[in-house]
Order: sequence, then structure tokens, then C-alpha cells
Amino acid sequence: MLKPHLDTCDNLARDILARLVIDGQDSRDQTLTRVVNRLVREHGFTMDAARGAAAKAVAETDSRNIDGYLDLDASTSTALFVKVDGNTRVLSLAQILRFFE
Repeated sequence: MLKPHLDTCDNLARDILARLVIDGQDSRDQTLTRVVNRLVREHGFTMDAARGAAAKAVAETDSRNIDGYLDLDASTSTALFVKVDGNTRVLSLAQILRFFE
């Protein structure tokens, strides 16, 4: 079986997520798991590709209508530059990792 293209994985993740969000009965973690499982089981993507695509789809949905963006050109492996309302803010890797504790 040929591996589906990753752009297709991203698009499918967005489509699956849109249908699940309309349903609106799952928590964020449950929704993420459901999207990953469908991408793997129904469309043949690897777990890693499915997790990445599902995470991007959830992040895009969460960030819709936000007046800000991540400045990837300015960011480094230890500093994430964020533009919000015309201002630049910086998060260090240490600050970001504390979110996961």
C-alpha cells in the first residue's frame, strides 16, 4: 500500500476535527485521540504522522480568530517569539516546558 501524502493527512485531520467539533461532546484530549485513531485506522497513516496532523488541526482550531502569531523567523530552539496585538513577546524553552509539568 502506498503511503498517503502528509498534506492529505493534514487536510483529513482538519476535516475529521471539524465534524467532531460540531458534535462537541468530547474533551480536547478525547477529540485528539479520535482524530489520530481515524487517521491511522481508516486512512493508513503512521501514528507519528497522525499525531502531528491531529495536533496541528487542534492548534489551528484553538487559534482561530486570534490576533497574533508565532514568529518562526525570529524564534530559535530556546526562544519562541510571539507577536500579539502588535507587540513581541518571548517565551524561553524553560517557560514552555513548565506548561507540561
